[in-house]
Amino acid sequence: MMGHSSSTEGNEKANDACSPQFSVESVPARSLSSTLLRKGMTLNALVWPVKVPVNRRVEKRQRESRQDSEVMSQMTWHFIREGGAIIAMARTFRRVITEVSGQHFPVLALAGVCTHPHQRGRGLGRAVVWAAWSLLQADLHVCFFQTGVPAFYERMGARTVTNLICDSTGARGFWDPHAMIYPATAAWPAGELDLLGGGW
Repeated sequence: MMGHSSSTEGNEKANDACSPQFSVESVPARSLSSTLLRKGMTLNALVWPVKVPVNRRVEKRQRESRQDSEVMSQMTWHFIREGGAIIAMARTFRRVITEVSGQHFPVLALAGVCTHPHQRGRGLGRAVVWAAWSLLQADLHVCFFQTGVPAFYERMGARTVTNLICDSTGARGFWDPHAMIYPATAAWPAGELDLLGGGW
């Protein structure tokens, strides 16, 4: 069940032949071992410190992976390991959102992009994002996400969108200051968008 994808394709798309190459593992969330879950949650806790212990984060992810939901059935973790630890990762899954006209459409949701603080500057973040974007296809042609570092994604071919974003279910919507899509050339509605569930 474990797949491997290289950042080579993404670098070609960006015409960035100088970027280093890394072995990015892309694994369905439901196939993750408890060891890999723990390594991923350890990196998350280091990058985004909160009062929730790693053990509880792992338990939460294990509970989520057992849920019979569209998100969990299609979630993929993209990560790079070095020295036994996960040093960079991203997550993707399919989400359906709607525009103000009521038209529903699917997007590839990108979430949890992070790199170990001591490993930054090596192109690891770019590598896991390219691996994530490699899942784009004809029926899922645009990635939609939020970020506090838009310039990072703009250099990779994404663009900021200025839609008013809400969530009609009452869950927490987007919280970062910028919403973005990839590729920048993708068709995108101009009006209000409803996430139809919690943000990512």
